[in-house]
Amino acid sequence: MKNILFVFLFINFISYAQQKAVKVYSERDDNNGNVTIYANNNSNINYTVAINFSILENTNHGFSNPYLKTISPGISTVLTLKKNEMVKGSIRYKYSYNYRKGCLNTRVDKDIVYLIPTQINRETSIKYINYFGSKYGKELPEGWEVYGFKIKEGDTIFASRKGKVIKIEKTKNIESEHSVYDTKRSSMQILHNDCSFGEYTNIKKFFVKEKDVVLPGQPIGTAKAKLNHEYATLMFSVYYKNINTIGGKLKSKNVYIPLKFDVNGLAEKLYEEKTYQSVHNLETITQEMRKREIKKYKKSLGKWY
Repeated sequence: MKNILFVFLFINFISYAQQKAVKVYSERDDNNGNVTIYANNNSNINYTVAINFSILENTNHGFSNPYLKTISPGISTVLTLKKNEMVKGSIRYKYSYNYRKGCLNTRVDKDIVYLIPTQINRETSIKYINYFGSKYGKELPEGWEVYGFKIKEGDTIFASRKGKVIKIEKTKNIESEHSVYDTKRSSMQILHNDCSFGEYTNIKKFFVKEKDVVLPGQPIGTAKAKLNHEYATLMFSVYYKNINTIGGKLKSKNVYIPLKFDVNGLAEKLYEEKTYQSVHNLETITQEMRKREIKKYKKSLGKWY
């Protein structure tokens, strides 16, 4: 029995090791001696890779070491090492690599207007959510800004911005304190076109799945409240990954983005002492769509509302 258990655990360990998000490998061209380094991104989001060379000889290169590049899902070329024809011998190289979720030098689109992610024509108020880590002396994340929308238990949650669903976290935990944010709640992460991440937290039922592309105003789930409570707090935030290198290794941290929401057709900051109603204006909904997407969206209006 012990042997069977050991084999089972070993197989699971191997399986886990094989499920790395990014695998980097190289191939040499026998015709010209050049070496191409590839990355296989097995995830559904962008990663930034750092290639750290400990040996690099007989090649012409003008890049810094480590070499950094953001890679999309699938197999892509990271770097090609070209043989130096002025010297004898083939390219000698040895490298290690590491990677982090997100894009290098993210440039957030500050002109985006977000939809209030609650039901149309139903009044809501907001609370700016405190950082859970502050209780334990952790440093407040840069730009920390998490919005808590007060809505009824089971109310529909709508996508605030266009993006791809990259993570759905289902937990059995019931919402705790409204004024505190933590990670032990059912949530959804959506990747936006500018490589920022939208996070929706306190979700009871999910209407979409990972890898789905959602449009602004599309229903994505329902709100979860504390046990025997009528109202829930839908937590929503947008952040990006600030990536840099320390000692050849990538480090990243979340940087939160202050948002402007569509308030009766105007792009405005939300305030705690006010109440709001979500409006799904066509101009806001279609701001990141192509003409073909706008046409498809208009045809689906009857289905979504």
